[in-house]
Amino acid sequence: MNRLAVFDLDGTLLDTAPDIRMAVNRRLDAAGLQSLGLAEVAGMIGDGARVLLDRAFAARGAPVPEDAVPAFTADPDLEGGPLTTLFPSILAVDEKIPVRTPQEFFRWAQANKGSLFYAYSS
Repeated sequence: MNRLAVFDLDGTLLDTAPDIRMAVNRRLDAAGLQSLGLAEVAGMIGDGARVLLDRAFAARGAPVPEDAVPAFTADPDLEGGPLTTLFPSILAVDEKIPVRTPQEFFRWAQANKGSLFYAYSS
C-alpha cells in the first residue's frame, strides 16, 4: 500500500511568522510608519503578499506604496530567515527528513518543489 502525505511549509511545519513580521515592518519603516507586533502580523497572514501588505498598511492608516510588494517579496528573510523555527510537530517526521535546522529544512523543501511531499510504502 502506498501512502502520501502532503504538507504546506509556512504555518504548518515551519513557523515563519516572525520573519514575515520583520519583512512587513521593513516595508512599514521604509514608508515612515510604526511597526506591527507579531500577533498583529500573524493575524494578517494567509492570502498572499499583496493582501498582507494591504492589511498592514491599512492598520497604520496608509496606502501601500507602489514599490512595497516587489520589495517585500524580494526580502531575503522570507526564505528561511533567522527567526524561522520548526513547529514541534516536525519532530514526529524528523527522522525521515535529512536536515536538522529550519534553514536546512527550508532549502531541502525548496529543492523538492517548495512543499514537502513524502511518499512511502508500508
